[in-house]
Amino acid sequence: MKELAGLLKWCEYGIIFIGLGLANSLGKSYNLEALYNLVKKLNNYTRMAIIPMRGHFNVAGFCQVLTWRSGYPFAVDYSRGYPRYNPGETTLIDLLSEGEVDAMLSIAADPVSHFPRKCIEQMAKIPLIAIDIVRTPTTELSDLIIPGIVTGIESNGTYFRMDNVPLTAKKIIEPEIDFVKSDEEILRRIYQKL
Repeated sequence: MKELAGLLKWCEYGIIFIGLGLANSLGKSYNLEALYNLVKKLNNYTRMAIIPMRGHFNVAGFCQVLTWRSGYPFAVDYSRGYPRYNPGETTLIDLLSEGEVDAMLSIAADPVSHFPRKCIEQMAKIPLIAIDIVRTPTTELSDLIIPGIVTGIESNGTYFRMDNVPLTAKKIIEPEIDFVKSDEEILRRIYQKL
């Protein structure tokens, strides 16, 4: 540990890559707090940053928008009418594991392939809607599948690289199924029906 501390302390510019397991293992939000405190302390000696490893296209963009709108990057709970942040308690994995989710909309993600078994069992018990461009284990489990649009190919959009640099994507072909022009339009239509 002493050797690792020395390497981190005296590097020219360090990045600590973290995965989803950090907030979903023993310690939960305390793990994140300890890591943030470590990085804050290391920044007294060198440049040090944290980059979350994200598995799906534009997860960084989702986190950017969520932070812009709520002040928090993930695990945001709006159930009381305002944003609350409590990783280790309000992530989707936490809520599914506790049986607190009674309906789910999955957008361009495949949680069935990545979540713990207990979560998948809960997903099988509740109404599940998937918006996606490909067949996945999540679409197989879904009660309703809405075909999505390929952003940057079938629609314009902005996406964020893993290092949070925004890039603009321009549409190059028309959507194969011509009922909407973007995933945003799908969500807007659902919202209008609420």
